[in-house]
Amino acid sequence: MIKVFISQPMHGLSDEEIVAERNRVVNKFIEAMKFQYPIVDTKVTVINDVFRPYAPCSASRLWYLTEAIRDMEIADVIIFCKGWDKASGCRVERSVVENYQSMFKDRLILSEGVTGWYYMGRDICKRLGIQEETGSLAWT
Repeated sequence: MIKVFISQPMHGLSDEEIVAERNRVVNKFIEAMKFQYPIVDTKVTVINDVFRPYAPCSASRLWYLTEAIRDMEIADVIIFCKGWDKASGCRVERSVVENYQSMFKDRLILSEGVTGWYYMGRDICKRLGIQEETGSLAWT
């Protein structure tokens, strides 16, 4: 089972739009894994639920961001959705990954850009049981 963390812009989106974007990204990731690495178990669980039923009534955006950062620590894959660079919470999450690289060296970090997916970190290949390759990942 691959544990996926999704960092996505949410400001101004309905719950349905947020869920639809998460599903799109997860399905794209699974397709890419099946295509490039057919022997890999592509069962995926998204570990950061944006709808947290245990959130205190007074939970602020900072509380949710703190919970998200905790979730990042147990993820195998961290995906930054399109527009992450314009959303303050996503930029903070990305900053955590960049500033604490040693903690995330065995995670696959994907960023959805205008022309496709960009990645950081290669040690995840060993962790997922796939052969490390050079070049870009064909996840467009």
